[in-house]
Amino acid sequence: MATVLLDIVARHAEEAAFLWHLRDLAVDRPHYAPRHLLRLEERLEAHLDGLRVARTSGLELAQAELDRHGEPGETFVLAVLLLETGDADRFGGLLDLVRAAPECLRGLAGALGWVGPAALRGRVGPWLDSADPLERRLGLIACSVHRVDAQGRLPCLVADADAAVRARALRLAGETGRRDLGPLLQTALADPDPACRLWAAWSAVRLGERGPALVALAAAAETAEPDGWPALDLAVWAMRPADAAGWIRALNGKPRHARRVIRALGGLGDPAVVPWLIGPMNEPALARLAGEAFALVTGVDLAYEDLDRKPPEGPPAGPSDAPAEEDVALDPDEHLPWPDRARVEAFWTREGPRFARGTRHLFGRPVSPEGCERAFALGYQRQRRAAAFELALLEPAAPLRAWRARVAAMNEARCILFVDLADSVSLFERLGDAAAAALVQRLLDRLRAEVAREGGRVVKSLGDGLLATFGPPEACLRAAERMVALAEPALAGVRVAIHRGPIVAGTDDVFGDAVNLAARIEARARPGEILASEAFVLALPPGLRERARPFDEVTVKGRSGPVRVWRLESEAPAATILGTGPEARPQGLLLRLRRGERVLELRRGERAVLGRDPSCDLVLSAPWCSRRHAILANLGDRCTLEDSSTNGTFLLPDGGELQLVRRETATFAGAGRMGLGLAPNEDLGQVVAFETGRG
Repeated sequence: MATVLLDIVARHAEEAAFLWHLRDLAVDRPHYAPRHLLRLEERLEAHLDGLRVARTSGLELAQAELDRHGEPGETFVLAVLLLETGDADRFGGLLDLVRAAPECLRGLAGALGWVGPAALRGRVGPWLDSADPLERRLGLIACSVHRVDAQGRLPCLVADADAAVRARALRLAGETGRRDLGPLLQTALADPDPACRLWAAWSAVRLGERGPALVALAAAAETAEPDGWPALDLAVWAMRPADAAGWIRALNGKPRHARRVIRALGGLGDPAVVPWLIGPMNEPALARLAGEAFALVTGVDLAYEDLDRKPPEGPPAGPSDAPAEEDVALDPDEHLPWPDRARVEAFWTREGPRFARGTRHLFGRPVSPEGCERAFALGYQRQRRAAAFELALLEPAAPLRAWRARVAAMNEARCILFVDLADSVSLFERLGDAAAAALVQRLLDRLRAEVAREGGRVVKSLGDGLLATFGPPEACLRAAERMVALAEPALAGVRVAIHRGPIVAGTDDVFGDAVNLAARIEARARPGEILASEAFVLALPPGLRERARPFDEVTVKGRSGPVRVWRLESEAPAATILGTGPEARPQGLLLRLRRGERVLELRRGERAVLGRDPSCDLVLSAPWCSRRHAILANLGDRCTLEDSSTNGTFLLPDGGELQLVRRETATFAGAGRMGLGLAPNEDLGQVVAFETGRG
């Protein structure tokens, strides 16, 4: 059994290193959005959690993986564990490895960004003051990834004797909004080290300087790799539009600048350049880059809007990974869709007039704080990077948004509530503008009061409605019930829609798939109704869950299948679908769980928590089971397994194939066995038999 456990822990170390490598690539890839990164992060965190649970064995096996491979991914894994446990001696050995293999610094930097501030407390100051250049760089990197000032040390560090330390300090000045360091940045434009000159120019321009620093940045953009940043992108964003257009015209017509020109046109953001972006969409070497620039300006997802085509036949246009090729660099346009020029032209003929020429656009909207917040929340990574810089240029003293940061740190599961005054248009026809406006305002004030009463937050007004967020689901439901009970003779009623899921909070708005789903549900509600997603209903306490009745299914853009919607009654209906009360229930599915002599029956709406924690409904003590390993739910017409464990749950239906469910939800029926943490094995004490039938 000990051997089995060590094998599992070793697999955690291996998988964590591999997943970090994937995420490290993904943060700069054009086809990753926050929701995609979040899935990677959840899988990576699950494997790290497995190593944490293993304690000393986890550390030893992570060290063994690093000794075996010596690559950034393995460096990341061990560094996270050492930073969290505070093992100073072993961390010193890790630094020795990084000195010998500088490429591993990237993994160490990734660990500094992954761990929370508590794991770095007491470390960063000594690093910044260290006589060791590597430790000074570590201190600067830690400040950079968390976007905090270097505790008053930057004026000295931008003049450090070590060029790598100077370059990192100059970069940090721009990332943290240190406008007071402008004179030092100007001096550093003459630094003998090219990297220092570049970062001095970059930071000075990001902080508002438009003289010699911008000239130096534009010159660097003309000589750097065509797809390299930061020089090219920031130079275009910082220039006045007329100056940027003139600079782009000077580059145009020279083949070596073709890719630079397309990137720069996308950064320019003026819809007037779109016809020039459509032109190269038939050229294999430039088509995908032109499509990405088109999307940056217009906000159009080429693949989703069916404006793409199949890749052209023949050898790839860019570098390949074929062993016979001398140039085996990654294709910079890999994963970008191939635009269909004819369809894009037709789209632009139809939709182009709504885009104002002469106005810079990002992600389909004129550049503004609100538009940039939306792009940062919903866009792909390169679009989020553009949004971060646009926000920084609008407010130079503010820290630069960290688009590479962990998405989990900025996503929070909340209850999202849309409330709407039904048929408010007729109020204005019947009462007149002044009287109707006064009535609507009075009702909206009452709705806001109900949100505040339950500790919610009104995000914004929506004409004759509100968007609000709540923490506890029961508080959200109480507010919703009082909202629909508002009595006003002239009003047809109030309708409410609720969903629960992760959101991304902007300055004055919230974004994300959860918000979009709640809005779609609200469109189905009738006056006096509260409609809710299944995610919200299942989050309610059992007594309140009994008020849910099945209503409909909605199809939401970007989701593979329909979403179930429930109607919430003010009192529990006689025939509940999601309920746990002892009264007579309608005939439906019965889920029976058996572990040894323990038998647990779940009827409609009931669920059970499985895991090591004594508070679980079914307790399994095997060490590879998580404390709250999984939730089994009987939804009336189907049963679901929601795994939240480190090692996953293995489903083995009778006569079927073994299925691993890890950090996701699966539907099951019939009879079979499930193994918590390992494939079902009666000798290891983590097997639960299941059986579904009519009850």
